[in-house]
Parts: sequence; C-alpha cells; structure tokens
Amino acid sequence: MRFEAVTRLVADLLTCTHDAPAPMRSSRTTRRMGRPIRFANDANRFALSEATDGAAAGRSIVFGVIVGTGTGGCMVIDGRVVTGVNAIAGEWGHNPLPAPLAEEVPGPPCYCGRTGCIETFL
Repeated sequence: MRFEAVTRLVADLLTCTHDAPAPMRSSRTTRRMGRPIRFANDANRFALSEATDGAAAGRSIVFGVIVGTGTGGCMVIDGRVVTGVNAIAGEWGHNPLPAPLAEEVPGPPCYCGRTGCIETFL
C-alpha cells in the first residue's frame, strides 16, 4: 500500500470513529480494506486475549492492567469483556490515590479535570 493510501486510510479512520462508542465499525474503511474493521479499547483487547489463550486462559474472572502513557484496565468474566453502563468498567486510573499522605492531598491535576487520580502518580 502506498504512503498516500495509508495516510488517507488513517484519516478516514479518525473521521469515522470520532465520538463513536467502542466497538466501532466503519463501513467506508471496511470497503477499503475488504474486510470488517473493528476498534476497541486496548486494555479490553489485551485482557480478553490473556483470558482466551494467554496467561489467564481457563480462569473465569480476569482483571488486566495496563500502565503506559495512561493507566487502564479491563475485567473479563466467563470470556466476555465487562464494559459497564458507560463503557469504562475496569478503568481504575481515574480513582483517587488510596490513603494518600497529607502532602499528597489534593494531588496533581489530571487531564480529566480532577486531582489526585492514580494515573497522575503512575
């Protein structure tokens, strides 16, 4: 695939998925790629993969943790990702730091608008 085609495809993906809930589908991208394309949260895919055929294979309850540029997680119960009402079940990075020291209160500002989120410390 030429560079121009790849950049056009990426631009289409961004345009098609803006403000769309996960898992997202893009019929325009599906047509271009010639196969179904789905998008989902990376922590959810990671935990599901581990629960299916990874280190947690065979376990009925799995909690996957991702710590990188952000802090996230996912719960998988009986082989199914638990998303919750707002599609953020298992996301623990924006909870307050448990039992903070006096000098850690209120905590650093987070991009989510709150202070003291675990993600700001990690």
